[in-house]
Amino acid sequence: MSNRDLVSQTKTFFEGENAIRVTVHVDGAEFPAERGFVRAKMLLGGWYAEKLNDKQIRIVFVNHSDPCGMIPAMFINAKLLDAVQTVKKMKEDIEGN
Repeated sequence: MSNRDLVSQTKTFFEGENAIRVTVHVDGAEFPAERGFVRAKMLLGGWYAEKLNDKQIRIVFVNHSDPCGMIPAMFINAKLLDAVQTVKKMKEDIEGN
């Protein structure tokens, strides 16, 4: 299995206490893939965070990407744990901490 890299652009929009973060793949010609890396593609990704009340936030995550090759499920599942830290950071950002 080869290492992967990804070039994407992310934009965050705030509307009141709610936030939308959109991530899309960019060409990346300015940042060519290094030798031994396969350039994956982020076709569409994003988060929607909505403050429901003072103690609850709803977060919806969408990700559609192409790893450009086979990756075993155990590696993908392990990587999903990183999403937990991202959610915690988003919560802090929304709450202004």
